Amino acid sequence: MRGLALLCAFLLMASAACRRADVPPVGDPPAGDEPAPATLELDRIDPALRQQIELLREALARDTAGDDLASRHGEIGNVYHIAELLGAAAEAYAEARRLAPADVRWPYYSGMVAQTRGELEAATDSFERALEIEPANLAGRLRLAEVRLRRSQLGEARASFAAALEVGEAGAAAHHGLARLASIEGDPRLAASHLERALELQPEADSLHYPLAQAYRRLGDEGRARRQLDLRGDREVSFPDPLAERLSRTKTITAFALVEARAGDLELLADEDFLGFVIEQVGEVEAAPEELAARIERGPASAPGNGESAWRARLHYAVGALLARRGTDIEAVASFGRAIELHPALRDARSRRANALARLGRFDAAEAEYSELLESEAADGEALLKRATVRIELGHLDAATEDLSRLIAAEPGNGAARLRLGSVLRRQGEGTRAREQLEAALEVDLAAAGRILAHRQLAALAMEAERPERAARHLRAILALEPTRVAARLDLAGTLARLGRVEEALAEYEYVLAADADHPAAVLGRGRVLLRLGRYAAARTHLDAANARLPDDTGLRRELARLLAASPDDSVRDGARALALAEALMAAEPTLSNAETLAMALAEVGRFREAAGWQRRLLDEASRLGHSEARQRLRAGLALYESEQPLRYAEGGT
Repeated sequence: MRGLALLCAFLLMASAACRRADVPPVGDPPAGDEPAPATLELDRIDPALRQQIELLREALARDTAGDDLASRHGEIGNVYHIAELLGAAAEAYAEARRLAPADVRWPYYSGMVAQTRGELEAATDSFERALEIEPANLAGRLRLAEVRLRRSQLGEARASFAAALEVGEAGAAAHHGLARLASIEGDPRLAASHLERALELQPEADSLHYPLAQAYRRLGDEGRARRQLDLRGDREVSFPDPLAERLSRTKTITAFALVEARAGDLELLADEDFLGFVIEQVGEVEAAPEELAARIERGPASAPGNGESAWRARLHYAVGALLARRGTDIEAVASFGRAIELHPALRDARSRRANALARLGRFDAAEAEYSELLESEAADGEALLKRATVRIELGHLDAATEDLSRLIAAEPGNGAARLRLGSVLRRQGEGTRAREQLEAALEVDLAAAGRILAHRQLAALAMEAERPERAARHLRAILALEPTRVAARLDLAGTLARLGRVEEALAEYEYVLAADADHPAAVLGRGRVLLRLGRYAAARTHLDAANARLPDDTGLRRELARLLAASPDDSVRDGARALALAEALMAAEPTLSNAETLAMALAEVGRFREAAGWQRRLLDEASRLGHSEARQRLRAGLALYESEQPLRYAEGGT
């Protein structure tokens, strides 16, 4: 196994130079004076790799009768497979299949190689053989279905995907395959149904939102299509595949063999350079963290020639960083902790452990870690900023303010620190100081995301200070940076309406609705703005259509009921329908707003005494709660109902 690990290391070092060097398995060279093609391929690759391959070929040629010969050929096929020497891998797997025809691994891996090379008939044969050996091989069934789909064998592909639906863990992948079949056959409704189910089973597979958007578009549903496009990502649907996972684990161990083989060259690298090298070689940690940890512990405590280099600690540190990149912070914390235990001066490991603890929500532990870092290097701006951040999470706002003020004193141009300090000061109720810091943050080098956050905070401060014009300026600044930011556009629309710039507000709502025709806040906002403009017929048309599409939106139903009860336009009012809507609203949600709507509808149908009774109860409740503006409005309505007059919207207002 040591020889195989070393070979793996050399394979990875030279893989870029020999991607297409299809190295054949053991065999006698052809007779004749000309060199064999395999020899020519070997001549083109790294000498060390060539030497190791030749040694391995010689070893296999010497021992052709061992009980584990099939596994040895298969494992060497794994090495070729990992290094993307697919021709050599195919030959090695073929020999392993010949020697051990009942071992599911070798036809399965043969199928994977053939599938990658586009040899679909061979892939079909291999996966069919794997399923003959192991009928319950779910991953093999899905891979066979995929190959059949690529070969346009639609009936056979459908049968394979349908069979996989019976197993919960494969459901998402099977539904995705059936969706693709439905799309090929021109049935977008069925495709959408399968994709919706796939996302229910595996919501993290956000790449599925794109084909779902395409299906909705073919169905003519642009609103839902746009919403799906906003959600699309790059995470593919997955399914359990133990044999492929085993190959991936082998790849990780192989990559670590390379790092260990280069110990003498790497010992002088700085910690971050060393980490960069490991990340480049390993990529993703597919092996179990405990497997890597055990391997590191078995290795040398230091790199050759430098007994104090803490080689083992640096490897644990590298594993922790790789695990953190994968998002497995619990395991990353353990790896960083072992690195610190072996080499307490490994500052980067301590910093990264603190970051991982913060991501896990273990803010007390993260604060302690950052504090320990700052004891050894008080001027560490990054540690100060991060400690302030976890102190904010802990609610220690005074301590966070102290950290941020100290950092700004040392680095006046630190926009991130000013942004965070502005946010803390706002939470502490110090609006003027908060605004000063946020405005200062906008004057220095700050990324677009930070600028948007600063403008958001400043807009909120302006609204709190009753300065809607200033708020509108900051909201427009956000939209200049990110025109599709819906929340900012809706806030701007509401602010413009408050300023009386109703036509401008209408344009903002319509901008949102052009992208998402069913956005509830934009639909309701547009209806209210149409009322403000006195366009009652247009408002009824809009609200009628919106209520048909969004029947569960109580805000829309309430707005429509009020319009039907109180519009000055006789052609728009419909008291009976208003009352039916209002009674249903009160039965479902007996709120003050719904009670006020019911009173309006009762007055419209001439039931003034009941309307006045509801209005008095509402007025008493508003007085109890101290709602002065509501009291004024409710008194005006009560006066109308007591004089047996229905309520009407004022022209140009609500």
